[in-house]
Amino acid sequence: MEKYDIIIVGGSISGIAAANAAIENGLKPLILDRTLDMGSKMVGSLIISESTYKRYFQQYDSLINGKYDRITWSDSIGRSEETFRLTEQVVSLDREKLIKSLATDAIYRGATLKIKSTVVSMENMGDYLIANCSKEGKIEKVQAQFIALGHRNLDDPLIVHASNCQIKKYYGVYAKGPITKDEESTLKISGDINSFSFRLTWGKRWEKFTFLEGKSREEENALNYSRVIGRTHNCFPKVPENVLILANLLGTNNILGMDSGNTFRFSYETTTDMIDHGWEDGVKFLEKKWKNYITAVPPDDRLKKFMNRIPMGM
Repeated sequence: MEKYDIIIVGGSISGIAAANAAIENGLKPLILDRTLDMGSKMVGSLIISESTYKRYFQQYDSLINGKYDRITWSDSIGRSEETFRLTEQVVSLDREKLIKSLATDAIYRGATLKIKSTVVSMENMGDYLIANCSKEGKIEKVQAQFIALGHRNLDDPLIVHASNCQIKKYYGVYAKGPITKDEESTLKISGDINSFSFRLTWGKRWEKFTFLEGKSREEENALNYSRVIGRTHNCFPKVPENVLILANLLGTNNILGMDSGNTFRFSYETTTDMIDHGWEDGVKFLEKKWKNYITAVPPDDRLKKFMNRIPMGM
């Protein structure tokens, strides 16, 4: 039976953040990812604040698409448009290449990665956990002290939602293409609290991502674009002892998978808290930060709340 200090389920931004935290605290992580090629389903730029970029991703400067010091915002029906100078620059990075680079670096520093694998169940043996890991239909048992869930599967058998939890569908429409004339690098956002789109231009390229809640699969299939389907929720899930939920599972209120700067920070700090203070206190710290974060923006401030829903980082 293979033995690790921590099993991380999901090899995207949350999982890699947890792996980094584990390595920096002297633990040996195993990363499990259900896909064959990590990052292959990712579309669009990862958009983060400059401070988040400098803190976590500065060594990946070759993956920068553009930098923006202002943002143009309009409401959903285009009645008004305003341009705001940002307090700090926003950086867009190639999301797919970044995920793969982060994973490669984590492996180089001591992490183990297994693709087409996930945890289907676990046994608590007191001082350690036994995880039953599915790899291409075969079950392998792996021993670890902790399990961290860094994916977006709200039906994961290891988590329990509150009885009044509201789970919503959302979908995103992504498109990109060449610019026919020289255009200044711009970041434009339009929409309202429940739906928005952002469009970036840099060099000779443009890309646009539209986020909408509550659309049916039939409506989504009628669109001739690449699609990203997902679900969000509004409770703090319960997990067994020594299992940790990372940012992608923490609900719909501002902690979205698209909000990659905060997702990385939350997951990194959550894993560090668990290692430093133990699982029980780590979960208490996480729940407190989660509650503070989702109530941080005044409900009557439409623009600030809207801006907090887009992937700006912290």
